[in-house]
Amino acid sequence: MATDLTATVEGLRGLLIQDPRLSFSSYSSALSTVTQAGNLPGVPAPAQDTDLLLESVGSQSASKSLQVRTIHSGNPGTDAGRYVWRYASDALWSGWNPPTTIQDWAFIDRSTVSEYWKFPHAITTTEGKVIAVAERQGRRVYAYTRSTSGSWGAGVEVYDRGSSYTDRASPCLVALPSGRVLCFFWREKGSAASVWLYYSDDDGASWTVGSRAALSSSVSTSTYDLKRLRAGYLDGQIILIAHLVDGGAKEEIHQWASADLGSSFQKVDSLEASATVDYGFPDVIAHNGSLYVAYLKLTSATPAILPYVRRLGSAYETISGAAEILATSSTNAMEWGQASGGLFTEGNLCLWADQDGSLYVAGLDHDAAGGALKELMISRSADGGDTWGTVGSSSAGNGTGAAVWFGRDADTYPTDFCATAALGQTVMIHRFKADPGTADDSLCAMILGGYSTVEMPELSALNLDLENRTSWEITYLPFDEPDSMSWSKATAGSPTVALTANGASITHPGTSDSVNYSVTPTQDKETILFVNLRPTALGPTAFINIRTSNGSNQDVDVDVTCTAAGLLTMTDNNGGTLGSVNAGSVLLSGVQVMLAVSAPGTARASAWYRIPQSTDGIARAWIPIATNQAVTVGTVTSGTVRFGSVAGVAGQLAFSQANATWADYAGVGLSTGQTNPDDLLGRAYMPSRVYVDDGLSLQASDGPTFRNDQWAINSRYQYAVDNVNTDVAPSPRVGWRSTGTTQAELIWELSGTVSDTALLAEDLYGIHLSRINWRTGSLWGRNSSGGWDKLFDIDAAAGSSALKFTRNGSTIQPDPSGGSDGAYWWPLDALEGATWDNGTQARAVSTNTAGAWLTTATAANAKKMRLILDDYATGDVASGADGSIWARDVTVIKPLTGSISATGFSAFKLRIDAQDTATGDFRIGSLLIGPVVVFGGEYSWGRGLSVEMSIDRTEGRGGTRSARQLAPMRRSVEVGWPDGLDTSPVGQTVPAGDYYRATSGGSIIAGEGDALWSLRGMLGLLSRSSGLVAYLGRIPIESSPSTITINHREQHLYGRIMSDTHRVDNVQGEEWRSEVLRGGRFRIDEEL
Repeated sequence: MATDLTATVEGLRGLLIQDPRLSFSSYSSALSTVTQAGNLPGVPAPAQDTDLLLESVGSQSASKSLQVRTIHSGNPGTDAGRYVWRYASDALWSGWNPPTTIQDWAFIDRSTVSEYWKFPHAITTTEGKVIAVAERQGRRVYAYTRSTSGSWGAGVEVYDRGSSYTDRASPCLVALPSGRVLCFFWREKGSAASVWLYYSDDDGASWTVGSRAALSSSVSTSTYDLKRLRAGYLDGQIILIAHLVDGGAKEEIHQWASADLGSSFQKVDSLEASATVDYGFPDVIAHNGSLYVAYLKLTSATPAILPYVRRLGSAYETISGAAEILATSSTNAMEWGQASGGLFTEGNLCLWADQDGSLYVAGLDHDAAGGALKELMISRSADGGDTWGTVGSSSAGNGTGAAVWFGRDADTYPTDFCATAALGQTVMIHRFKADPGTADDSLCAMILGGYSTVEMPELSALNLDLENRTSWEITYLPFDEPDSMSWSKATAGSPTVALTANGASITHPGTSDSVNYSVTPTQDKETILFVNLRPTALGPTAFINIRTSNGSNQDVDVDVTCTAAGLLTMTDNNGGTLGSVNAGSVLLSGVQVMLAVSAPGTARASAWYRIPQSTDGIARAWIPIATNQAVTVGTVTSGTVRFGSVAGVAGQLAFSQANATWADYAGVGLSTGQTNPDDLLGRAYMPSRVYVDDGLSLQASDGPTFRNDQWAINSRYQYAVDNVNTDVAPSPRVGWRSTGTTQAELIWELSGTVSDTALLAEDLYGIHLSRINWRTGSLWGRNSSGGWDKLFDIDAAAGSSALKFTRNGSTIQPDPSGGSDGAYWWPLDALEGATWDNGTQARAVSTNTAGAWLTTATAANAKKMRLILDDYATGDVASGADGSIWARDVTVIKPLTGSISATGFSAFKLRIDAQDTATGDFRIGSLLIGPVVVFGGEYSWGRGLSVEMSIDRTEGRGGTRSARQLAPMRRSVEVGWPDGLDTSPVGQTVPAGDYYRATSGGSIIAGEGDALWSLRGMLGLLSRSSGLVAYLGRIPIESSPSTITINHREQHLYGRIMSDTHRVDNVQGEEWRSEVLRGGRFRIDEEL
């Protein structure tokens, strides 16, 4: 008769193995409630076969799913294959506008003090922030930083000369690959000047002097007037370019170079002026392995002033020896400046590179034949600066292309500008000229192009080139009041208009007041109007209006109104309401509205709005008010474009931008809407990084890609929850980390059908957790009704709670005045990585001394332990009686009985309770959930324990030695049955041998003599999985089915069976009947 041997042993031994049904594939992210730390960009997963290899770089916020779709076929490269993008939760895709249209604008710092801000320069950091510097009040250098969400921070002083400059500081910036930003500026002393260097390692938040008098020899201010300073970095070298006026008669460009990151500069070369040639307004960028120096050149030809570019291979290559390339179309009649007596009297030039490989230069048109209206024009190169041409088209004429700024007023225009590409946009920092406006010397930011769900349309159908985009025919920014520029003003009542930081601010003293500004577009053509307005709470309603007419007997007339409550309404003035959206109070921070109205022959209209600074960050998501609406045709004979206020409510509102285009310059138009994504033109795939959104950039290789190829990019994490699955990451070193300490739940499904329950693999079931930092949780099973049954609680402090203690600095020790004793004797350093909880704060444990937690009087002479904390605060409690030690590694097992054992589950859930931790997050290195395979027949005496240290030791010539740890110490355990094991109890025809239970009266969990056969089967099972186990050196036998917690480091070990072979020899007996088998030793190495 079989005998219960449970009472004959002090404890059992065995291995906890992973239930083979629980793995990465069975983990349910949909059912789990976890956060994950260490955001990483996802890997682009193509939805189809494609030859294009897409890679994501940068960062990506948690739980994001970005979709990328090819909208224009081709290989990666400038003007080749292009893409659009959206998030999986979005309805609309984002295309891209080139930097030919103003999309947003803001004062960085508004001032009405003359010459308050001068000579700005800006760069973009690798993260996408924009840092701008400028000279303030003639004596200081200040810096501003624009965040990746598009907002400008407060100004930071870089340098204060203490008194006004005779000439100028003319600061400029250089971004180094390390993230350091350098600021160079002129510093005068007496009749000499040199260049000083300050640097910032925190994106412009603070600045430190790096070098004084960096030039190898100073510049004589008696000989030269100091002008613009520019610099660029390439391959460890810095080029410095200065515009100097020699003797007040010759304008020259001088070149220096540095091989020590700007600490010192050596003179290299110069572009010397002659009787017929002068050089000025230089700019410098590094792009695609070259340095580019752009400048204006004054000659006696017509046009007299044109932009040129020279490309250098290093900072030390002479500028005069590099080929000079005209940086615009040869047919462009634009005058890029003004001159008198052989010297520049006015000029502006900036150079920048976009991530799509395009190079741009921008300047103002002073051509008298075009009215000298100072339009801001750009030229573009798509081949690395070899050839240049204009972009788009406008009525500015003379082959100048699109006008970025087209104020149609010779007295009002942006000036002193620079530009840098950032996050898909171009950010242009500038001052402006205005008459009679008085805020000319403010520091401003103009935003050109960028991602948008509604793109500016192409000029002509079927021409998808970047140059074939529409631009504005008239632009308004609050440099001056609109009627002081080119807009007509009409009022009712007694409203007032003032220029403020919010724009042209309209005030209604009463309810009968109103203002509107208007221009007359070309007749019988599509017209598009774009405004940026800011209502105020309880203030008047704003409106924009387009009326197109054929000039004789037909018109269509459409308004969009915006109330202070956020109601946007599109109205057919010859009919009725076309659509409305209630956007709410979010509009009080500013709103952009775009209205497109066709000619009367088509009679269609569309309108959209968007919040410039919103949760979509830099990307511009337009929300339809109504699109492709049929409009009633009226009989008015003239067209108009208007914006302003509506009578009826007293209060204020402001307009900071109003841009419009019409006629052929509106291209294919937007009045019939824009089919998304089919009508979008997109952004170029490039072999180098191209920013998309949320910190994520793309780079592409191979190809081609074809239209509608698509990729999904789902957020990844450095500390992803997937890492707890041993088939993903067997090592606990990285593991999972949450982003907070609210309750978390990890769920694995055995079956997606709730009622499809499965029995547990064994009735002794458990969980092993490696490298955790939390104390309490629980393991649950989902029953056939969909409810959750708790299997057992988890307490990492079991046996080590309610401890009375005192603290001295970072040392915690037992309070000898009495209290609860701990359950264990701890070897030296056994608690490294554990957590000490003083009842109020949790702190990480660095190490411990050997001993036990003893506080009772009877243990006065016993060895007591001490804890050494990693960190602590002086305000931590100095003593208490509610201390606890949370073990780093925990195994919890329980004999399962009753309905739990009989019916099983369809899923498992690990719940971590909300609780404070030492690190402010939850962590799990690795876990195993599964059965405990108990050895039926104890292994022989002679268990082997070993440790292996991974240390790199080096010895110097003088005999001195040094050492460094390469990896944590690895523990191993080795056991076997060399004394033999009687297997006859399991070798019978109907086995009925002796057995073991985990608890008195509980289920049988092992048969006497089955250890070696079970081990062989387990090795086969583990060879098909991760091969990881939790070795349990002692499983206490309980009197009832209670939870068993093993949290002493030396009583369990998470590791891998390393023995490739395991030999069993027959000592005596008949095969599979009465054998006594000798089992070889096998080793388990700790998994680090």
